[in-house]
Amino acid sequence: MNDGMLTDTQITAAFIARSEGSVSHDLAERIHAETSRTRQASRLVVLTGGLSDNANAHRLLWAAAISATSLALVGGLFFAGRQPDEQTSVVPNTPASPSVPAGESPSPTAGASEQPSPSVEPAPSAAPSGPPPAVVDPKLGVDDGAVTLVADLRVRSAPTVAESSAKLEPLLPAGMRLLVIGDPVEADGYAWYHVLPFDSAYPSGWVAAGSRAGESWIGADETACPESPLDAAELTALMPYGGLACSGDQEIQLTGELSCELADVDRSISGPSWLRADRHCTFDLGDSTMEIFDGGMAFEYGPGRVNGIVTGHFADPESSTCVSAIEDVDPPPDADQLVATCRTMFVGKEWVSVPID
Repeated sequence: MNDGMLTDTQITAAFIARSEGSVSHDLAERIHAETSRTRQASRLVVLTGGLSDNANAHRLLWAAAISATSLALVGGLFFAGRQPDEQTSVVPNTPASPSVPAGESPSPTAGASEQPSPSVEPAPSAAPSGPPPAVVDPKLGVDDGAVTLVADLRVRSAPTVAESSAKLEPLLPAGMRLLVIGDPVEADGYAWYHVLPFDSAYPSGWVAAGSRAGESWIGADETACPESPLDAAELTALMPYGGLACSGDQEIQLTGELSCELADVDRSISGPSWLRADRHCTFDLGDSTMEIFDGGMAFEYGPGRVNGIVTGHFADPESSTCVSAIEDVDPPPDADQLVATCRTMFVGKEWVSVPID
């Protein structure tokens, strides 16, 4: 081992070797020896009136000044190999988040506000700040035709925005024809209408006539109504509720082929005398048929089709007696809807045979 005095370069090299994980035991022993020697020589360097004339006094003072650091370095060099491995983590230089006083919530950031619902549906009423606005109401009556004026109109199970009123799916598209089956109900700042959509893929229920801001959501159906007598093509265009919406309970005539036979019919509705389960009559519409009901036609039942003219009406007075023929249904059928279904049934009162050309 070289017992010569350590230079500054050697001491620096020891620090570098320690930081890189390399250990030079020879250099560590030399630093330890130099430290011990510095301690012994330190007694001779202090003289009255100044420093010793020893040429190395200044270097020995320097060695004494760093002796504590050297001892710590030596300890680290000897024990470095026994320390557990450490995972170095780099903390990103990110700006600190602004502090929030205790008890306060941070303010929402831009763009974090809730997006409006895509559906057109009534919202709960806010506390009034002035005179209430006029309720949008197209003044429609029972059996009137209506049409949606906006897309994605919400249908509810009851005429209110309360939680007790279920939101039904799917939403109604713009231009959907509706049959009004009850008088309007005003609640929560809206005029509510009970409706049956012409398209059975959509739910029946309650819709609001317009927003509290004055926008109309439904209006009167302006579809042209044909004049009696109605042939198969005209009757098809009115299906399923247009006949009732156009003529109400007025008597009209249907011209075309009728087929009636005795049969055992399983019905889900009962009540009116003409809603019999022992006979079945259909009016030919070409690609489909419409059932009509014998309210005194004096028709001779038998197989085959007969061409003729049937006189009758929708909205028969006995429709109000219609009830469900199925027991223990949960939830029970809506009473207004049952009556409305019977009102859309055509009840024949008279039958006249017409030869086919």
